[in-house]
Amino acid sequence: MSRSPVVAREPRAECLRCGRPAVVCWCRWVTPLDTRTRVVILQHPRERSMPIGTARMAHHGLVRSTLHVGTDFDRDPGVQAALHDPAAPAVLLYPGPQARPLETEPPPGPVTLVVIDGTWSQARWLLRHNPSLQELPRFALTSPPPSDYRIRPEPQLDFVCTIEALFHSLRLLEPDSLDLRPLLAPFRAMVDMQLEFQQRRRGALTYHALCRAGLATGRP
Repeated sequence: MSRSPVVAREPRAECLRCGRPAVVCWCRWVTPLDTRTRVVILQHPRERSMPIGTARMAHHGLVRSTLHVGTDFDRDPGVQAALHDPAAPAVLLYPGPQARPLETEPPPGPVTLVVIDGTWSQARWLLRHNPSLQELPRFALTSPPPSDYRIRPEPQLDFVCTIEALFHSLRLLEPDSLDLRPLLAPFRAMVDMQLEFQQRRRGALTYHALCRAGLATGRP
């Protein structure tokens, strides 16, 4: 019996900017925003490959931002230069007993806002292993609106993803500055596209299950 020829699949096209498949690329929704606040995003290496992460998205949307991936930021010259810039003193956005509420006690600007990107266990690990981060004045969002990150639930109701945390923080740091709502446009587009994909996948799985049971009457 002869075998059917193996048909090679075309490689999936990916966007070189966001790293997402071209069909779910969110780059067209990005509007670069030039804030007074400098933003430094410190990302755990394991978070870099997350397809639905928001750190890179926030970095592309904020002109005065840098994104650093690693674990030892105490030895990163670029990070250390940003943390010790007297023209824009660094503050760390991180919850805890030592954190001051950003809503009622925002630091006088301009500042360098440092944000750790990763799961909560990864963020705790990065903070614990980088003494220079522990020395920074700490601020937190005490009552942010519920997250719109409907792809997966946050550990607590008052937890938000990285781009949402930056959006809320920058609005508090620069209440009279530019309109920051465009920062969330690619995030909302990504969530909508991901939910649509999940719904289609569930529909396809249901259809195939009905086929196996002999109950399907047409395509999903």
